Amino acid sequence: MGTPGMAETSISPHEAKRRKTSNFWGLRAKVSLAFLLPGLFVLLGVVLFAGMRLRDGLERELGQRLISVAQAAVPLLPTEILSFFQAGDSSSRSYRSLRRKLLRLQRATGARRIYVFNRKKRSLLDTRIVPIGKEYFQLSFDALELEQVFGGKPKASILFRDRFGVDYKTGFAPVFETKGGKKTVIAVVAVEGSASFFSILKDVMRSLFVIAFLTLLLVIAAMFLFSRWVVAPVSKLVTSAQDIGAGELTKPVPSLSRDEIGFLAETMEEMRKNILARDHQMQMMLSGIAHEVRNPLGGMELFSGILIEELAGDEEKLSHARRIQRELRYLANVVSSFLDFARPTVLDIQPHDLEDFYFELRMLLASDLDKKDISLKVEGDLPKTLHFDRSRLQQALLNLIQNAIQASGQDTTISIKTSPQGEGHLIELVDQGPGIPADKLERIYEPFFTTKEKGTGLGVPLAKKFIESHGGTFSIRSEEGEGTTVLIWLPETPKIQRELDLNIMM
Repeated sequence: MGTPGMAETSISPHEAKRRKTSNFWGLRAKVSLAFLLPGLFVLLGVVLFAGMRLRDGLERELGQRLISVAQAAVPLLPTEILSFFQAGDSSSRSYRSLRRKLLRLQRATGARRIYVFNRKKRSLLDTRIVPIGKEYFQLSFDALELEQVFGGKPKASILFRDRFGVDYKTGFAPVFETKGGKKTVIAVVAVEGSASFFSILKDVMRSLFVIAFLTLLLVIAAMFLFSRWVVAPVSKLVTSAQDIGAGELTKPVPSLSRDEIGFLAETMEEMRKNILARDHQMQMMLSGIAHEVRNPLGGMELFSGILIEELAGDEEKLSHARRIQRELRYLANVVSSFLDFARPTVLDIQPHDLEDFYFELRMLLASDLDKKDISLKVEGDLPKTLHFDRSRLQQALLNLIQNAIQASGQDTTISIKTSPQGEGHLIELVDQGPGIPADKLERIYEPFFTTKEKGTGLGVPLAKKFIESHGGTFSIRSEEGEGTTVLIWLPETPKIQRELDLNIMM
């Protein structure tokens, strides 16, 4: 209902509910995230750590197996024969014999390839058909490992992937030749092994992630329940605090757990009772004062009427007597306003024709409107009937329209626009006056606050009280130089808010 650049007081129940819900979910989200995020990171960390450890362990085990196979192949290779292999010896009996031995070892161990090469990384023997002397260019990727192998230490390569997308690893074992009591590495046996188990590892990792995901869902469900258990009492306290802040003192603060939140609830309940007791005392005092003043005022008004009759013909004295009578009536209205504000609001809800209601309202205001040539327009889609307390709504609108008349200039328009909104109807009272300054708009609901020389400051608070007692909402928006709009929302079926006796409320 707000307009950019326009100050507005009060909020609708929908906005209040939205704020309460956003606060509730904000706190629940914070509590959930405080536990969920660390748990999520720990869970993911455990899964990733377990997967990495499993992968490293399997890869290390494969490397050791391949080294063992390579070392087992070394005794099958006479160094005196290897050292004399040259290009073109692939068809020799010695070459074929050694190759058959390596093929049997390959089949027995499940290796995918066994080959032997010299320090120049050229082929000496291969279970695949590779000519002697052909350079193994892929060994350039194993330079660091081969440096240690040619130094006499068996070593395994890192994991590689071939052009077919198959992961493999190679184990290297040195072949020594002894001359003059000195051992020299003259060749290296390489055994390639397929890392097909990594596909199984991927399945295991997927299973771990599925388990982690299901665990995460369980954790989320547990956190939701836990946060609800933690936040629900806080949400109840927020609701109670909003009710107290809005002046709704009839609802007791719920009794909660025996912890800090429960202690806070008990403290808030004591505060509510104290405010309620003080409010009741103030109402009793106002009511008592109003009654004490009202009785002599009634007598004074009666005698002023008698005095006017006795002074018939003396216009000068009659004018003074009539002024006394007007002031007495004004004081009587002030006292009536005090009583209306102090007394509990009891409504008589009946179905009424809104068009007829507005017509009667215009008749009651005709004199004030005619004095300033102000037009009162009724616009919008009027419902056939609307349920409300006729006298209370009439009193509220009379006060508000009289304020609008006083603020409006000559020959202007005051509009009453009615439109359906949600489960009720919105009544907008729009004037073309000078508007209300922002500093005064903030205080407009304060009882007895007024900018008029003769005003009780109870017109707007009473109107707000009557509307809210119907279960409706009341707000004002205004900007200097742009006029003022009063927004009244009434439900189709009023939720009557009766002010109870102090003993019942306590």
